[in-house]
Amino acid sequence: MRLFFAIALPEESRRSLAALRDGLRESGAKASWVKTENLHLTLRFLGEAAPPAVEEACAGIARDIASLGAFTLVLQGAGAFPSLRRPEVAWAGIQAAPPALAELWRVVDAAAVAMGAPEEKRPFHPHITLGRVRMRRGGEACMERLREALCAAQDYAGGAFEVASVSLFQSSLKPGGAVYHRLREFSLQ
Repeated sequence: MRLFFAIALPEESRRSLAALRDGLRESGAKASWVKTENLHLTLRFLGEAAPPAVEEACAGIARDIASLGAFTLVLQGAGAFPSLRRPEVAWAGIQAAPPALAELWRVVDAAAVAMGAPEEKRPFHPHITLGRVRMRRGGEACMERLREALCAAQDYAGGAFEVASVSLFQSSLKPGGAVYHRLREFSLQ
């Protein structure tokens, strides 16, 4: 099973992010744009995981995050990895991520390692992926329009939402794009 832990977004946040994504899409740059229903904030990608390890880690994460408590995040800003000059992944950001998000990530990361995922070497940079750019196929004029659109979107303000749970998703790769199935939801008390 190809799995990841994520914060599912409320409908209103997904609509706001879809409008941002659609504005970037108008650049004409060739990209795999994330479907509105698939927009989420990934906490930790697990990759392939065996069912027994998943069951054991799920019991641990349910226990460990229950005491963290709900918190609020604010969608703000947009950018690209590795940079605006060379966009490969277009994303929307989170305003000044609160310590509660860092603590939640720490718990989820520990569960991921318990499931057999390798230790994460990169620092956690909370974001919502909007699209994965295929630079060679977009043409330089389209790429320049995308860079301009990303620069203009740096002031994006998408509003606040409450984080009251974390979900474990299964990702199935299909010809029409990824399909996500929520396997478990873990409540923050």
